Amino acid sequence: MSESRIHIPGSDGRQPWLRAVDFSAPSAVAPDQQGRLRRMAEELGHAVTPRATNDLGLRLELTPLYLEERAWREAHPVPASDAVTATITSSAGGFMQMVLDPTLASLVVERLLGTEPDPARPLRPITTTDRALLSPLIDLLSTCLGRLWSDATGAQLSVISTASHEMTAVACEPTDPALLMAIEAKLFNTYTVMYLLIPQPTVAAVGAGLSRPSARGGDDPENTRAVQNRLAGAPVDVHVRLGAVRLTAGEIADLHPGDRVALPTAADEAAALIVDGIPVHYGHIGRSGARRAVRIGTGAPVA
Repeated sequence: MSESRIHIPGSDGRQPWLRAVDFSAPSAVAPDQQGRLRRMAEELGHAVTPRATNDLGLRLELTPLYLEERAWREAHPVPASDAVTATITSSAGGFMQMVLDPTLASLVVERLLGTEPDPARPLRPITTTDRALLSPLIDLLSTCLGRLWSDATGAQLSVISTASHEMTAVACEPTDPALLMAIEAKLFNTYTVMYLLIPQPTVAAVGAGLSRPSARGGDDPENTRAVQNRLAGAPVDVHVRLGAVRLTAGEIADLHPGDRVALPTAADEAAALIVDGIPVHYGHIGRSGARRAVRIGTGAPVA
């Protein structure tokens, strides 16, 4: 079966976690809370894939695409009107919507009915019966998301209804801020998408939990390695300093070729390697072939 892709509204290709920022409009959701939600989406993919394979026979892979803050009237229309939307409540207050694109919903229903999905065939219209057939997948997704949400916030998630997406537009006021999270869903060889729509009050109700450092503790190793790899190629200027002397402006003006300036250092004293004014290593002046060189030592010189 050949791979197929669909257009993902609001995304110019697959560029995970890139978004335009309008600095003239204040953010309703704090950056650290948005960062925690991004990590939660990444962890959701790791949790769902093995369970979908083992429990439902679905080769489903989830990859976060982008997270944007929009007004509800702008966020809600992004998923197709005939998408399947599960409304999920949080025990701390508020709700969120998990939206399955019609392509994803149709392929899952075909598979659960025992039919091999064929992207070349027209999509089957999603009926009330089909939405009931989707409940095992929705339960699995909400269970995995609920565990991550509970770990981060202490609140519990519960699915209360599943409906056509167009029927859920009035859940918020049009101007209410909300987070729109797009997650690529690869099912077999077809790339489609699912969304999470999270109104700002739902985030505010658990804001303290989302602002806490991750329960894994410390820095995220993957983020740390990514930063280190990016910085490793940055060029920096390194200076070698063997002592320093303080002269007056007049003494400097009187210097002529051949004059000697005594340094307050012994001949065998270590030189310092300076980066941006900070000593990073110490070593001794020598030669490497025809060039001057510094052999790095094990520590700072003894005072």
